[in-house]
Amino acid sequence: MTLEKAMRRLGTNVRKLRNKGGLTQEQMRDFGFNYRYFQKIEAGLVNPTLGTLLKLSKALKCSVVDLVR
Repeated sequence: MTLEKAMRRLGTNVRKLRNKGGLTQEQMRDFGFNYRYFQKIEAGLVNPTLGTLLKLSKALKCSVVDLVR
């Protein structure tokens, strides 16, 4: 799997989990995310750090594995 494909998969998983949790992109600010940066995560345009993945998993109430699966 290429890095680009992995980033797109991560973005898709984040969007699905966020929607499942009933959260908007704007509400992710409450968990410390910059709105524009969060949009880029969901679009698969950035390669988030491990710290960001941990913050995402806490906000979305899932494991890091669920994000990258």
